[in-house]
Amino acid sequence: EFVCGPTDGRNYRHNAHYKVLTKTYRDDGYHPLTPFPVDNTYSSTVYDKGASVVHTLRHYLGDEVFFEAIRAYLAEFSYKNATSYQFRDFLTQHTGIDMTPFFDSWVFTKGFPQYSIDSTSIEANGENYDVTVYVKQKLLEREMFTDDNRIEIAFMKPDFSVETRVLEFSGETGNQTFTLPFEPALVMCDYYEHTSDATIDDVVFVDTTRALSFLKTDCEMNVQEIEGEAMIRVTCNYVAPDDFLEPVDGLEIVPSRYWLVESLRPEVFSGKLIITFSTSISGWENPYIESSMLDSVALLHRSNRSENWSVVPARYVKAGRQFTVENFADGEYALAIRNGY
Repeated sequence: EFVCGPTDGRNYRHNAHYKVLTKTYRDDGYHPLTPFPVDNTYSSTVYDKGASVVHTLRHYLGDEVFFEAIRAYLAEFSYKNATSYQFRDFLTQHTGIDMTPFFDSWVFTKGFPQYSIDSTSIEANGENYDVTVYVKQKLLEREMFTDDNRIEIAFMKPDFSVETRVLEFSGETGNQTFTLPFEPALVMCDYYEHTSDATIDDVVFVDTTRALSFLKTDCEMNVQEIEGEAMIRVTCNYVAPDDFLEPVDGLEIVPSRYWLVESLRPEVFSGKLIITFSTSISGWENPYIESSMLDSVALLHRSNRSENWSVVPARYVKAGRQFTVENFADGEYALAIRNGY
């Protein structure tokens, strides 16, 4: 980031964390950073996941506090050995922030948390707007919810400019109200990927008809008509989607992952969304969908979490394990198996 600028820095970290989520677990399994088997000292978990955790720590503390504290830590322990426990205790004492919850979750526990916006409400308040954001935490290969979370919430204006605020909560759910001098057109979780949780997202701005690739999310898009400019963000969430609010006979949700599509689009816009699963790159659905099930796979959608999932009338290519949705809608997408068909 320092040498090449913030955009290149963000892209580098984006690609590195994608490797952690899709490759490291296959190479090493899921492990905490400490303790770790000595024969795997030079593993991807230690180096690559370790870097993702330090990236998260940086934005958890904020640049001013983080860099000053790290300089002090290096000065204190130069030419000495130090453990993660000593690192935790030094940061706590030096910054005045209790780092126990952070280290318990990100360093001493395997797997990852995952953060998402459950819902939002917007109310006018004079010339301002009170925006209440409700968030939810899910778990990837762990059983402990993270406490003292600090998650960045992005509020996007119609001109695509963004203002951010930090939402603090503990446990599975939380909420906070932010007073803004504008009405946000879109509210998003961790738009700049400052928290290396169990998600990867790709953002594209487009103003002409063309094909778009969201490579890190196993998604593509074909913009067929557009007058103006659009922002489209696809997030791949590597945790099980919510179950049906009301059971749907003959359908069972695949607990592998789900996708969130968010966008700001002009009135004249149409496009196809293409979702591919069980690719050779990640193979994320392989433990859940056997070859004998491929004829029974369906694609589900819901616009928001107050709605029940419903089957999307999408074109399905079994050989490519690919769904194509005409005139896609924003919201969440997940896979399901049709039982008894």
